[in-house]
Amino acid sequence: MVDTCFMIQPFDGGRFDKLFEDVFDPAVRATGLEPYRVDRDPSASIPVDDIERGIRDASVCFVDLSVDNPNVWFELGFAIAEKKDLCLVCAKGRDRYPFDIQHRSVISYSSESPRDFKDLSDKITERIKALLKKQENVERVSLPEVTAPRSGLKSHEIACIATIASEVSGLEASISNYYIKSEMEKVGYNSLATQVSLRLLLSVEYISMRTEADQDGDPYEVYALTSSGWDWVAENIDRLNLKATTRNNRRGYSDFGTNPDDEIPF
Repeated sequence: MVDTCFMIQPFDGGRFDKLFEDVFDPAVRATGLEPYRVDRDPSASIPVDDIERGIRDASVCFVDLSVDNPNVWFELGFAIAEKKDLCLVCAKGRDRYPFDIQHRSVISYSSESPRDFKDLSDKITERIKALLKKQENVERVSLPEVTAPRSGLKSHEIACIATIASEVSGLEASISNYYIKSEMEKVGYNSLATQVSLRLLLSVEYISMRTEADQDGDPYEVYALTSSGWDWVAENIDRLNLKATTRNNRRGYSDFGTNPDDEIPF
């Protein structure tokens, strides 16, 4: 079965269909995924059911936020609820996004010249490839409720520090509380486990926290690994699973959790 990218955008027989044909479709195909449009699926019979199934089955969802289209917001909301990885784009000129989008990475694009579309295509391909690479390194797993401490940290704390380490590229890079919580939920931990883990990691100075402002001026927390945090990762590298997960396994659950000595899946 071909892995798909579910396309969430207006389809108007005009501008947005041209964008799909000329930019979005080839950019997605360059990643090895098949762009899926439910309106072009001859087997689709009940649109809402087929949309939900298409989103669930997709490796990644692509979303164009340029206009307020009710179908786009419905499909995006469902994709967020399903915790799907998203490649978000938006034409320049939009002033603000809904709260659930504000802390996410959005590719802003203009359409003043052909080079703008080439730049947009390259960024879409790069973003989706990055999402797929992350998926190859982080499995969705079912974790035990209680496990023994390892190197001074409990399993949920290890999962938290590994989540941050897998998403940032150095001491200056950081990710939001919202994103960490979302990734922790994918490996079986709820919001309370995430917040407790963050506070503990702050107290032992493995991570740092600072406050940034979104486009409306509202504050939100971002976290980064400290030098001590990276040292902990290096010292405990044998406890972290560095093997890539095959794409066919991406949507399933592994056998992790049956043994307290299992590796943390990052």
